[in-house]
Amino acid sequence: MSMSIEDAMVAREPRPFPNTPSNVLEQFNMKGKVVAITGASDGIGFAVAEAIAEAGGNVALWYNSNSAAIEKGQKLAKKHGIKARAYQVEVSDHEAVEEGVARVVEDFGKLDVFVANAGMAISKAITEQTVEEYRRQYAVNVDGVFFCAKYAGAQFKKQGFGNLIITSSISAHIVNVPVDQPVYNSTKAAVSQLGKSLAREWREFARVNIVSPGFFDTKMGAAERVRNEAYRMTPLGRQGHVKEIKGLYLYLASDASSYQTGTLVEAINPLASALGLSTLPLHAHEVLFALALYTFIGTVVSPLLSNALAGAHYRNLNRRTKINWDVHVVSFFQSCIICGVSLYIIFCDEERKEWRREGAWEKRIWGYEGLTGLCQSFALGYFLWDLVMCTWRVDIFGWGMLAHAISAVSVFSFGYRPFVYFYAPVFLLYELSSPFLNIHWFCDKVNLTGSTIQAVNGAFLTTTFFFCRIVWGLYSSYNVFSDIFGAVRAGHSERQTGILGEVGEVRKNWASGDVGLYYQPAEQETAFMGEKFVPLWLVVIYLASNAVLNLLNIWWFSKMIETIRSRFDPPFGTKGVRQVRHWEPEEKVKNDARAFHEQGKGSVKAARMKAEEALNGEIQVQGEPKLQRGIYEDGHRSVEVSGVTTRSAGSTARTRRKA
Repeated sequence: MSMSIEDAMVAREPRPFPNTPSNVLEQFNMKGKVVAITGASDGIGFAVAEAIAEAGGNVALWYNSNSAAIEKGQKLAKKHGIKARAYQVEVSDHEAVEEGVARVVEDFGKLDVFVANAGMAISKAITEQTVEEYRRQYAVNVDGVFFCAKYAGAQFKKQGFGNLIITSSISAHIVNVPVDQPVYNSTKAAVSQLGKSLAREWREFARVNIVSPGFFDTKMGAAERVRNEAYRMTPLGRQGHVKEIKGLYLYLASDASSYQTGTLVEAINPLASALGLSTLPLHAHEVLFALALYTFIGTVVSPLLSNALAGAHYRNLNRRTKINWDVHVVSFFQSCIICGVSLYIIFCDEERKEWRREGAWEKRIWGYEGLTGLCQSFALGYFLWDLVMCTWRVDIFGWGMLAHAISAVSVFSFGYRPFVYFYAPVFLLYELSSPFLNIHWFCDKVNLTGSTIQAVNGAFLTTTFFFCRIVWGLYSSYNVFSDIFGAVRAGHSERQTGILGEVGEVRKNWASGDVGLYYQPAEQETAFMGEKFVPLWLVVIYLASNAVLNLLNIWWFSKMIETIRSRFDPPFGTKGVRQVRHWEPEEKVKNDARAFHEQGKGSVKAARMKAEEALNGEIQVQGEPKLQRGIYEDGHRSVEVSGVTTRSAGSTARTRRKA
């Protein structure tokens, strides 16, 4: 790759897309792939081997002195029905590495992924380390990665494909106080840069990515003498468990990351750090998976399912209504998934049950619990998808839905600080009404308006919407507001200092009404990571978003009742009750419809949509349709399209459609 201006001006054709599955679950399937892992006897290395085997991949476990890899490999093969074999290889010996790569290819037939994971650390000040200790660390951590990359890379180039994953460390980017390990830190910085350089060098035939773990509960984790400091400095107050990093390595090894190369997999950390979302890196892959899942449902599952179950109706929808249809399909699926997970967590998660106690409000505000984080991530993935759709087609969904999407993303994003994790599944029970809401909408589109099915579903809809979104929503909002108020007023009992001074000073400032103690942005970003008090800006944003969601639910409920009543005859319904004050000229209706069609933007009114459908021939009538727009006594508008419409084979009837 030249750095010259002339070379940069040369026109280039894009490389072809990889032949990988479209289904996101299939992208994580490792069946038939061969993965070699160094340092695979235990710790992160064996966790990676487990992840690959669980996904159906074959594994070559490399070890130096810990022969436990042999038995562990046999157990993986038996348990998952894959091929596994252990190899004793000293990674600091280039001849042993070359031979090891050759043996793997001979035994398995190819090499898809190589995970250069083996490493060692000696925690001593540089003045206390011997030259031998220095050389040993560089031999394993740097030379070992170099040799593995050299010989695995040669195989990748020969076969035309490959994937190298290097285990670096967070110590490549920061100084892990109070640990004195300058040599180890420098070795990890070296292999991180090596990996990024190889990503460019191998761009024609292989991908290269680097993982930088923090403290994990392994033999190379925090030593006993520094664990207390590690717990204090780590946002979650603990070391990581190796199972919590398996998904990351599987993502990098699989086709799901086919467009990712040359990256340090801490890409989410700057964003998480800037926003103070300390637990987001633990769940970022879940959010992305959920976002991909809902996108797949909307673009693939919905068209296939809709054509199979309601093909005649689905195919005749105009583009705008078809987009809305697909969105409702996604909403139906996600509400079933989210509600199922939320109910399971609420009733079955024993750890979370302890947070319900009256005096456990600190845990409800600051507590972190992994299963609740999973639930929150699947919800955030949907709300991000919803935000994209509402922003892209605000002309279809309106500003109310956009406000709802923004508020939902805000509420569920800030949970990763962590903040009110406890309430994530609680508020997600809003979605218990969504399946009925979607069914009601589908009834209108398949000519079941006013039918018994829609009437029964409407009863379930109004009941679940009222009790889940209005009653339960307001009750839960009161509870979370009370907990937040307690956190702002009293702070966390185990924290001794606030942001600007001692406890007494902070409490005095709060009591005097001085709310400026959180005014510095840099302090606000880290205020929730081990500090005593909740930052006021976070309180305002969260409560405002929560209030918007509650107000929208109340407003939607009133519109829902009004709409449902308009579909049915008196005395319970209002169908035909309203009187038309006057009719607007047909030409004006047509002109408005044409103008709306040309603009392609703005708030969609049902009257204009129906007029546009008639003009475009999407309402099937014989002859020229007659358009009328009525202004009712209460200010509502309606478009009526009159004509002779084909009902079924050969039969015709006079019909009038009203919006």
